[in-house]
Amino acid sequence: MTSRFIACGAIVCCLIAGGAAVSADRAEAGLIEGKTGQGYRIKIQAREQAFRIQVLEIDLRCRDGSRLSLILGGYLWTPVGKRGGFRDAQFGRTDGTYFRGRLHERGISGRLRVTDRLPDGTRCASRWIRFGG
Repeated sequence: MTSRFIACGAIVCCLIAGGAAVSADRAEAGLIEGKTGQGYRIKIQAREQAFRIQVLEIDLRCRDGSRLSLILGGYLWTPVGKRGGFRDAQFGRTDGTYFRGRLHERGISGRLRVTDRLPDGTRCASRWIRFGG
């Protein structure tokens, strides 16, 4: 099995809109640092009605049997619903990130999934992975 390491930049497009308020404590907290189910770090910036992922480290399995390690960033703001829930999908040229969960007073929790297509056409994807902070 081979390993590939790619550091990815901007994720381009936000698909779901919404709105409402998150508690003032969460808005003042600013940066939330946590872990994914794979044991890697995730950094999330929170504000009053939205959040965005600043850094996400994740491993993907490719169809050719190899493993792809990514460090992702450059996500757009994701709106948070009235009760703190969110669901979003953001896409770059070759990759996509899907996430859903809840922003609450204790922090953030949810699940995410990343897909990518390598230059040679090989498709890679993660399973739905838990994250929290």
